[in-house]
Amino acid sequence: MDYQIVIPSKDGNLPSQILNSFKYMYDESRFRDAVIVDTVICHCRLPHRTLDFKVFERYLCLEFRSYSMPVYTQDDDCVVHTVDTIATHYTPGVVTCNLPPYRRAEYSDGISLVGWGAIFDRNLTSVFNLYFKHYPLDDLFLTECDRVFTGLNKVKLIDVPFTHLPNAESPDRLHKRPDHWERLKEIRSRIYRIKEMEGLGEKVGLVGESV
Repeated sequence: MDYQIVIPSKDGNLPSQILNSFKYMYDESRFRDAVIVDTVICHCRLPHRTLDFKVFERYLCLEFRSYSMPVYTQDDDCVVHTVDTIATHYTPGVVTCNLPPYRRAEYSDGISLVGWGAIFDRNLTSVFNLYFKHYPLDDLFLTECDRVFTGLNKVKLIDVPFTHLPNAESPDRLHKRPDHWERLKEIRSRIYRIKEMEGLGEKVGLVGESV
């Protein structure tokens, strides 16, 4: 199946290991919709924006992409083997996230991660409008929006092998922040409150998983 690729990168240059993992897509018909997002100098690529949108740039860049194909995303600190395996698990209306079984106890509430590979419909980003009804676009949201995205959608978990790159342990990575766990607790609290206020209940959350 065809899908768009969106990979945030701090300097706009992806590690060669990631580029090599997409070699099978290098023919023009498969790779033409790839997007490498520069989250640090995004205002240079998008002149009307002057704010650093951090992780949220992953989703903002989709404003300029087609609605017709699913979106594949991952972070710039891992190599997924192979992306097409994730694509085979695509389900309309569901965010399919690659999350290894040993990490799933931390995400049993349906709030997941997309950094190890995920595929979803472009229109699922509309849940951010629901979030903004109740909370501002602040620094917590800009760094934790992946959790908002998954927490307010239906989520399916799969297990596809991946390898961390050395930059996964760089000091500037979000999980290295001294307040990481505090911020995670607060964004979870916000998501729970939105689900309660909007009466989402079983309409969102974990709908399936495979190992």
